[in-house]
Amino acid sequence: MHQSTLRYKKARWLKIATLLSTASIAAYAWHSPQPVANGGTWLGYTLGTIAALLIVWLAWFGVRKRNYHSTSSTVQGWLSAHIYLGMGLLFIGTLHTGFQFAWNLHTLTYVLMCLVISSGFFGIVVYVRYPGPLSSNRDNRSQAELLAQLDDADRQVVSCSQMLDEDLRAAVDSSLEGTSLGGNAWRQLSKKDFSSVVINDKRQSNPNQRTVIAHFAALLGDNDPEHNANLRNIIEALNRRSQLLQRIRKDIRIRAMLDIWLMLHVPATIALLTALTAHVVVVFLYW
Repeated sequence: MHQSTLRYKKARWLKIATLLSTASIAAYAWHSPQPVANGGTWLGYTLGTIAALLIVWLAWFGVRKRNYHSTSSTVQGWLSAHIYLGMGLLFIGTLHTGFQFAWNLHTLTYVLMCLVISSGFFGIVVYVRYPGPLSSNRDNRSQAELLAQLDDADRQVVSCSQMLDEDLRAAVDSSLEGTSLGGNAWRQLSKKDFSSVVINDKRQSNPNQRTVIAHFAALLGDNDPEHNANLRNIIEALNRRSQLLQRIRKDIRIRAMLDIWLMLHVPATIALLTALTAHVVVVFLYW
C-alpha cells in the first residue's frame, strides 16, 4: 500500500470518517443525560444500524479489491475508504454499546469488531513499511528470478568443487543439501538461518554458509599454489551464493510479514460477520 492511499483525493475519506465519528460523538453526548445509554435506545439502534452497514460494506472490500475490471471506483479509493471508515467504525460501534458490556453475544460481537480493526491497523503498518524494502532487496527482480540465480550459483559452486579432493567435495555437497530456505511460518519470519553442513563426519550449523567458508579458508596455505587457487575459487563462489541466500531469505521474511496479518484479519472478519448476524437476529427477536 503506497502512502498516497492514505492521502487519496486530499484525504477525502479521512474527512468523511472524522465527520461521521464527530456527529456520532455529539449525538451520544446530547443523548447521554437520559437514564442509561445502551444499544436498545433510539440512538443505540441508529448507531448499531450504521455500524452493521459499515461492517458489511468494509468486509465486501475483500471481494471488491480483486475485481479490477470494475470502473465504479478505483481500488486505491476503496482501500482509503476501508482504512478510514474502519477507524470511524471503532467510535460508532463503541458508542452503540453505551459502554454496557457483559458475558454475552453482543459483547462478543464488539470484541470481534475490535479485533478485526486492530488487525487492520497492523496491516496498515505492514503495507506502508515493507513494499519499499521488498523492492530494494530484490533489485527489481521477482522471487522466481532470485531462485533462478540461486540455481546458477549452485551449479557454479559444484563446478568449482570438482577441482578439490573428495572429502572437500563432500563438504561442498553437504552445504548445498543442508541449505535451509522457507519452511513454516516461524522459520519464514525468523532471521535465523537453519542451514547445516557435515564436515569430517560432524554435522554443524552453517548460517549464511560461514562454517563451510571458514573451513576452506583455514586450509589456505603457501605450499601448493594450485590447491590454494582452487580453494579461493570455491570460497568466492560460496560467498556469492551466501549473499544471494541472504537476499532470498530477507525476501521470504518480508513477504511473510506482508501476508501474516491476513491469517488473523480474514478469519476474524468471518467470525465477526457470523456474530453480527446472530446479534441482529437476537435483537429483533427478543428485544
